[in-house]
Amino acid sequence: LLKGLLLNQEMYESSLVIQGSDFSMASCFVEELVVANNSLNTIQSINLSVFCLLQRFIVGDNCCRKCKRLLIAHNNALTTTIIGNYSFTTHGNSLELLLSDSNAILRKRKAFLIRDLPRLEILQIGVGSFSDYCEFSVTDVPQLISIGIGRSGQQEKQIGISCCFFYCSRLFLKELPQIKTVKIGDYSFYHTNSVLFCNMPKLLFIIVGNGCFFRSLHYKGRLVLQNLPSLAAFT
Repeated sequence: LLKGLLLNQEMYESSLVIQGSDFSMASCFVEELVVANNSLNTIQSINLSVFCLLQRFIVGDNCCRKCKRLLIAHNNALTTTIIGNYSFTTHGNSLELLLSDSNAILRKRKAFLIRDLPRLEILQIGVGSFSDYCEFSVTDVPQLISIGIGRSGQQEKQIGISCCFFYCSRLFLKELPQIKTVKIGDYSFYHTNSVLFCNMPKLLFIIVGNGCFFRSLHYKGRLVLQNLPSLAAFT
């Protein structure tokens, strides 16, 4: 039994699983968009703003490897975004590759932008994803409760280091009134020189793995914690 929207005698499914390289089958009426493992590996950019009813965006492992820009903006119904392991990257979590290709990675300026999502609650990114992305931005997401980027500690021994946003120059998380937890996996934001956690009244825990905020490329590094009245631990 199909569930979806019947419009002009044509059924648009509310839940869609994309396999392979064809993104054209996705209609603007989809509520759950799932990218299966090893899919969409030729697409150059993704803009989800056309999916006005989207509630869940889930990407599997080893997907969107050639994508240079992911924009999630103005999706008023979106509550959950989950990205699997080794997606949105051509370098994975290989330190050798990431360090040797620094100039090429910086020139491409790959970006993941999150904007104006009034109902987004969960953002989870897996190991090795977005490793060669140089920009990560989160703005106007008032209901966001948790951010998880990669994995750290005991989990890493099983699946390797994270290396997410390895060359991202800054990480600004601010004006997130509902967020309670921020977790950043090992060797993520390795070359980040400016880190700001600001105006997050319910934030309880910041957990940062090994090798994060480790080496500034151009400027003296700076870490600012401001107006975090509920912060119980910065590990």
